[in-house]
Amino acid sequence: MKKVLIWGRYGNYGPDYPRNRVIESVLRELGCEVDRFLPTLSATADLEYALRRGARPDLVWVPCFRQRDLAAARKAWDHAKALINDPSYQMVLLDELNICLRYDYLPLEEVVEFLANKPADKHVIVTGRNAKDELIEIADLVTEMTEIKHHFRAGVKAQKGIEF
Repeated sequence: MKKVLIWGRYGNYGPDYPRNRVIESVLRELGCEVDRFLPTLSATADLEYALRRGARPDLVWVPCFRQRDLAAARKAWDHAKALINDPSYQMVLLDELNICLRYDYLPLEEVVEFLANKPADKHVIVTGRNAKDELIEIADLVTEMTEIKHHFRAGVKAQKGIEF
């Protein structure tokens, strides 16, 4: 029997989140032994699990940590706003901001309002697929990339410095 450890946390998106309950149920139906681990502190979770003498699992499943992602997006956005307002920069690249907006990591209205009222001499580049219509509306230039040929199709693996 395979041992699966659900490495969760308390609150939203933890093991009791409905999607996670369904996945846990499916794992049990597949014959897996499922245990839950809810660390007290994330920074010392590995040590805490070892001190509890947790059995070595075959698989560790970590549910979505949306709150962590929301906090990271907020921190990055706050930093980006400071850079945009800093007169020593002429251009600021907000790499994959559209992804944050697609998954509602940041309030769209806040981002659109800030960018619509940015300093007139500041160039801001936003990347990521599926830009929201509201963002497209305030943009000066919008492009869309279309794959014509990609080396992944020929079996080339992701390369350091190119894809990551």
